[in-house]
Formats: sequence, structure tokens, C-alpha cells
Amino acid sequence: MQKGISFSDTFGSSDEPAALRRQLWTMCEGLGASMLAAGLVGEKLTLRLKDSSFEVRSRAAPRGAAIGSAGELYARALPLLERELRRGGAAEGGVPDSTRSHARLRLRSIGVMMTGLSRVRAAAGAEGGGG
Repeated sequence: MQKGISFSDTFGSSDEPAALRRQLWTMCEGLGASMLAAGLVGEKLTLRLKDSSFEVRSRAAPRGAAIGSAGELYARALPLLERELRRGGAAEGGVPDSTRSHARLRLRSIGVMMTGLSRVRAAAGAEGGGG
């Protein structure tokens, strides 16, 4: 079985939190669709962010219950993105400058990856009981 599955995209640089949250949702939708098609769930989510100066930040959520839907992925990834948005970006040239006021994080790429993969059990995939 494969070790991990991921989905990422590069876009025009943005420092708008709402736009970055929407981009994260899009990545989670893509990853969720890929996981569903492959019949996989995963336990560990890693968020990969590339800023406008091409610095890459990888942040991992604590290992948790196996998940695979877009909503579950987003719920696990969003706190990681929010923490990085609060932390902010680097000053011009990619070097943090403690003398400046808080610089907004400007991203150009977001990716989500799941590891700790397992196959979805057939019974777990059934929803409801028909009605």
C-alpha cells in the first residue's frame, strides 16, 4: 500500500485570510476525492505552505482517527493554517524582522498530505440504511 497521498496547487500570491481558507478548502476537496476514489483513509495530516519568497513551511496535525472526507480534512488542516496566519510572514527578503509590525503571511502554494493510510472497510462506507 502507498505511504501517503497528497493534493497541492500553486496560485497567485495572496495574503487574504479568506482567500487562503478557500484555497485550503479546494485542496481538501481534491485530496478527499482522491482518497475516496482510492478507498483510503489516513491518520496523519501534513500541511505544506510555500510563501511568496519560496520558503516552505510544513506543519503536521497530531495523529488522530482515520479520516478521508473533505470536511474532515479541512477541520484538521484549518487550525494549522490559522496558526501560520497568526504567526505571519517574513519581512522582505524572507528574513524575519522583529522591529516591524506583524507582517501578513503571503502564500503562493498550499498542499495537504495524508499518511498512516488504510483501506476503508466496506461497512464503514455505507451511510444510513436506505429509507
